[in-house]
Order: sequence, then structure tokens, then C-alpha cells
Amino acid sequence: MAGEAGVGRTGQTGVGRAADRTAGAGVGRAADRTAGAGVGRAASRTAGAGVGRAASRTAGAGVGRAADRKGKAGVGRATDSTAGGGVGWFADRTAGAGVGRSADRTAGAGVDRKGEAGVGRAADRTSGAGVGRATDRTGWAGVGRAADKAGGAGVGRAADRTGVAGVGRTFSWGA
Repeated sequence: MAGEAGVGRTGQTGVGRAADRTAGAGVGRAADRTAGAGVGRAASRTAGAGVGRAASRTAGAGVGRAADRKGKAGVGRATDSTAGGGVGWFADRTAGAGVGRSADRTAGAGVDRKGEAGVGRAADRTSGAGVGRATDRTGWAGVGRAADKAGGAGVGRAADRTGVAGVGRTFSWGA
């Protein structure tokens, strides 16, 4: 089987319903563990790009319903833990920008515990500006539905504990 195309452990390409462990490209319904590009319904663990319904753990771009845990950009319904940009339904732990329904722990933009600006439904603990439905603990301006503990100005539905001006439904513990 070696050296030719087929479903198996050959050195070339593999196309089929089951697993493709070839050294080339793999396209199929099940897992693609090739060293090239992987496209299929199940996991793509390739070293190139991975596109599928399940997880993409590639070193390149990952687009799918589930997680992309390595490399560049990741777009999916579940968690994006990539080193580039991440857009998904759940948490984005990328080092770039992150936009999602849940927490964004990126070092760039997003709802996170580090970095720059944060925008999202969950908590914003960034050191830049924070805009979200939940708590904003940023170092600058904070705008959200819940408490604002920013060091700048705070505007929200709940308490504002900022160091400057506070506008909200409850108290301002500002300067």
C-alpha cells in the first residue's frame, strides 16, 4: 500500500470514510492525521490547515465547529485557544483578538484578563477599555451591565467603583 493513493498508511494521499494517516493530504469522514491539509467531518490534526465539523489542531488556520488549539487563526463554535485571532461561541484564549459569547482571555482585544480592550457578554478584566454585560475590572474606562471597578470612568447598570467619575444605577465610589 505504500507510495500510492488510497485509504491507509501510504506515503501519498488518502481519501475515505475511515482514518487517513497518510503523509499527504487527507479527505474523509473520520479523522485526518496527515502532515498536509485535512478536511473532513472529524478531527484534523494536520500540520497545515484544518477544516471540519470537529476539532482542528493544526499549526495553520483552523475553521470548524470545535476547537482550534494551535497556530494561527481559529474560528468555531467551541473553544479557540489559538495564538492568532479567535472568533467563537465560547472562550477565546488567543494571543490576538477575541470575540465571543463567553470570556476572552486574549492578550489583545476581547473580554479578557490581560491586554487591551474587551467587548463581550461575559466579564472584562482587561487593562484597557471594557465593554460587556458583566463586570468590568479594567484599568481605564468601563461600560457594562454589572459592576465597574475600572480605574477610569465607569458607566453601568450596577455599582461603579472606579477612581474617577461614576454613572450608574447605584453608587459611585469615585474621586
